[in-house]
Amino acid sequence: MKTGDNLESWARPRTVVLLTMVLLGALWTAVLLSAVADREDTLTATGQALQRANRAIEEQTRLHMRLAGLALAAAQAWPDEHPGEDPRSNAAFHALHARLRTATDSAVEILLLAADGNVFAAAGGEPQAEIAAALAASDLNDLARQSQTTELVIGTPLRTPAAAHPRLPIARRLENPGAGGYIVLALLDLSRLNAGYEEQRQKPGGSIALLRRDGTPLAGAPVDAQLGLAQSDQRTKDDDLTDASKATRTSSVLTNDGATSEFSLQSPMPDYRLLIVGTVDRADALAPWLRHTIWVVLLALGMTIPLAVVAYRSLHLLRVVARHEAELQHLATTDRLTGTFTRQHFVEILKEELAHAGRRHLPLTVLSFDIDFFKRINDGYGHSVGDQVLIAFAKVAKACLRDVDVLGRVSSGEFSILLPNTDVQAATVVAERIRRGVAAISIATEDGTVQFTVSAGVSAARPDDRSVDEIIKRVAQALHEATSAGHDRISIV
Repeated sequence: MKTGDNLESWARPRTVVLLTMVLLGALWTAVLLSAVADREDTLTATGQALQRANRAIEEQTRLHMRLAGLALAAAQAWPDEHPGEDPRSNAAFHALHARLRTATDSAVEILLLAADGNVFAAAGGEPQAEIAAALAASDLNDLARQSQTTELVIGTPLRTPAAAHPRLPIARRLENPGAGGYIVLALLDLSRLNAGYEEQRQKPGGSIALLRRDGTPLAGAPVDAQLGLAQSDQRTKDDDLTDASKATRTSSVLTNDGATSEFSLQSPMPDYRLLIVGTVDRADALAPWLRHTIWVVLLALGMTIPLAVVAYRSLHLLRVVARHEAELQHLATTDRLTGTFTRQHFVEILKEELAHAGRRHLPLTVLSFDIDFFKRINDGYGHSVGDQVLIAFAKVAKACLRDVDVLGRVSSGEFSILLPNTDVQAATVVAERIRRGVAAISIATEDGTVQFTVSAGVSAARPDDRSVDEIIKRVAQALHEATSAGHDRISIV
């Protein structure tokens, strides 16, 4: 392939645009895949962080529940051992309560819940009207009395004016109820749980909430997160938390229902019928991924824009080079005056067509025309008129030829014509048509009208031709015979 053809193929808009699109497509596909993979990694890391926080919260919660359970068990042991005595008025029971309060660092307070709904302090037996009123609005009394097991029964957090912090009521039925059928009640200071939750939550916008199986919020951080997450456990059926055979941890999955701006992770505690829900703000969780993606996109844009500019400039440059190459090729193969091929290019085409005709066994004929007395026209009328004569001949000859025929100017006033797939008889008809057309030309000048004639030689390719020179010599011989015989005629060799 020639250099010009190479340049033209690369300078085609389709080639340059396609190559540019492939590169940009590969670049932005890599950016998209990287963004998707990074987002998945970010969500995975977020889920793992929430899972670690939930596990830490679960350990803290379980520790406080065990502490409350141990305090209840110890408080219950006294009436079990003294079935005939009222714990409200017994000094030994009061002393036991004081030791339990000290052992739990005041995190757990023991009370006595009577069958009539009254509440009494374990230390001194004084009535606790505020707590009784708060308990009356909760479901702890009914839950405790309906319980047939030794499981802890957790009520609704109590908020009383006398207490600085809300407290969580936890109860269990006495196996041997004493006087009045008391239920031992523990109040767990929720500020201890909330403080631990605050340390573990994902900051700044994350939250942690402890929920009962029915969706009742018990504790959380920040405190207002309890209300916001009160409905989160509705996705978990009660059966999943109450089935005693499912006391082990279930797998936790990071979720986002699209209605909120948070990701959440649920960790059930079936043995206590509780649910821990940790959340992280969606914007906070995806902020590192978003920053990284923005930088990647900016980098890709930084590569896309220069690449597009380079592609545009390259396309423009290749087109200019190809155009100049085509112009140079045209100048090298075309006669400027007549627009016909030069002698050198005509001979090259003749070689190719001669070889093609030999392979295919096709006829091929060459015509040679000489403008009669062309030197006299130049000398008598001037070279400008001579140029008009050459142009007029080329115009007449082109009008008589097919698209596959080749016309070339081989010397000052001489032209040659290549007629592929044409025998001598048909070629002679073409030559005669051109001769008559030239004879009808009239060129007006200052010195009068100029008319001229042409002589023509005709020769066909032969099977024994070894080179293009042989047919050229025969055509030249035929043309010489035509001019020697008196001009304005056609000779065949």
